[in-house]
Amino acid sequence: CNLGLTWHQLGEHAKAVEVLSATEESARRVLGPSSPVRLASAHNLALSLAGEGVGRRREGIEMLRAVWQSRREALGPTHRDTLQTCCDLGRTLAGGEAAHRTEARALLVTALEEAKGALGAAHALPRRVEAALRAVEGQAALPGAGELDEAEAEHWAAVQADRRPDDGLTALLMHVFVAPERLRG
Repeated sequence: CNLGLTWHQLGEHAKAVEVLSATEESARRVLGPSSPVRLASAHNLALSLAGEGVGRRREGIEMLRAVWQSRREALGPTHRDTLQTCCDLGRTLAGGEAAHRTEARALLVTALEEAKGALGAAHALPRRVEAALRAVEGQAALPGAGELDEAEAEHWAAVQADRRPDDGLTALLMHVFVAPERLRG
């Protein structure tokens, strides 16, 4: 998942799609469709599918919609991962056809309200959503997927600091079951 995300952030969307597709498929099979690891892989895969040069934007958007719905059901509407997917779906829609800007704005307004309520206005995620919303409303340029602004850096630092106790077990399971599968394939 991290290797695929790194390829995505470097703009190597085709390589990211290859790695993330294998990771998502293995995580679904081994950990189940509602697993946080599977949902994270699907989230990152969707962003890469929607990325430039892949030609699968519509598929990526539909996958982001499905991940958002799955995270709402599995984690709740105000969980940080759910809000991140809502934000990324809004940003992805905003970066495409003009017809999608209304939906993008509505998603970002929802994400902003829920993020402020759940995390507080000073948290990095609501600030990142606000920046995306300003961009959709024409007040600023839409930040690129690879740009790591201050709020995003703080957000990822908070994510890293807030790992759940089962993440070590999940990482071990992914190493034991997913990595060998990838090497065989």
